[in-house]
Amino acid sequence: ATLAADIIRHIRAFVHKGDAKHTLVDLNTAVRNVVVLVKQDMQQHGVEIMLDLETGLPRVTGNLIQLEQVILNFLRNGVDARDKTGPAGRRLTITTRHNGQTVVIGTTDTGEGLPEEGMARIFDAFYSTKPDGMGIGLSISRSIIESHQGRIMAQSLAGGGAEVSFELPVADTA
Repeated sequence: ATLAADIIRHIRAFVHKGDAKHTLVDLNTAVRNVVVLVKQDMQQHGVEIMLDLETGLPRVTGNLIQLEQVILNFLRNGVDARDKTGPAGRRLTITTRHNGQTVVIGTTDTGEGLPEEGMARIFDAFYSTKPDGMGIGLSISRSIIESHQGRIMAQSLAGGGAEVSFELPVADTA
């Protein structure tokens, strides 16, 4: 636990220092990059990935690798949620949307959803809904998104499953 806490502290310190190079990022490209990386793993788990990416999405300012890490964590969590259910209907949907002055990326799974009692702690370090989870993925994701002046959210869906998303401000290209 001490080692994991030290790792989280170091990652947060790195993210908050702003040492990582920020450029204009196309989040649709980031999503596609991550999907290419996880495609084989998704197939092995019997999970179908659906992309619902808005065309003409404005760019954001950020670190591409860090943002891809957040997307990857969302996808891994979605796959883990699907592993607890039967093989029928294993679908993970990734959406991107332009919402005024922000761009939103969300992943929706058709798993069990998130436990109501854990919603207040879902982004806390060492909190996990998985028996073998370390509870650092969403905590690190929150640090990354907040360092990009964004916001991260999670919710259970009424028909089952969960949605985890983040929003970032549109880049000022003036």
